[in-house]
Amino acid sequence: MNPHLHAVRAGLGRGWIEFLNSLRSPQDLGYYLFFGSGVLIYLLFNRNTTVEGTELLYPAVALPGILGALIAFGAYIGPMYALAVEREDGTLLRAKATPHGMTGYVSGQVLFQSASALPMLAILIIPGLFLFDGFAAQGLGSWLAVLGLIVLGLLAVLPIGIVVGSLIKSPNKIGTWGMLPMIIMFGISGIFFPLQAYGVGYRSSRNFCPCTGLG
Repeated sequence: MNPHLHAVRAGLGRGWIEFLNSLRSPQDLGYYLFFGSGVLIYLLFNRNTTVEGTELLYPAVALPGILGALIAFGAYIGPMYALAVEREDGTLLRAKATPHGMTGYVSGQVLFQSASALPMLAILIIPGLFLFDGFAAQGLGSWLAVLGLIVLGLLAVLPIGIVVGSLIKSPNKIGTWGMLPMIIMFGISGIFFPLQAYGVGYRSSRNFCPCTGLG
């Protein structure tokens, strides 16, 4: 077998095992349930509120943005924190000492960090379909668009998290050097505020689908 493919296969296996272990972790499960429940309760209290200037209900607009923020945050902070911690405990050094070890390590991180977004997405999306009007995407095409946007979000942010994590030498420096780029990136991304707020010419929010991000 090609050594690069073997390294990728081994890395993907390691990443999948780490994901399964996280699903068995009471701490991780508690975080998913606590945060997800908090978001759903907040949106439930505002389920009849309309967004100013539109006829859209607040949950139908806010929840897609929250999902986008969670994907971006997890794909950025996750690999960055993992690289910083595993540099200190020697995991990265052992990977570098193994033939094609870094190829396997990065492959495992990509799978683990991508899969780690699934539990929170499920906790928010599945109840949201039944609790909030206007949130459900219409038809197979809309759901494929949602899936495509999730994949694109991971592909866009994961490399940034890995690169920044490779530059940070200690987990203690994540708060200083890691969070600043994320804050800037989130601020100009349109996740929390519409691009119109920055004076950017964009299509009217009346023609904007909050579930797919497409007009």
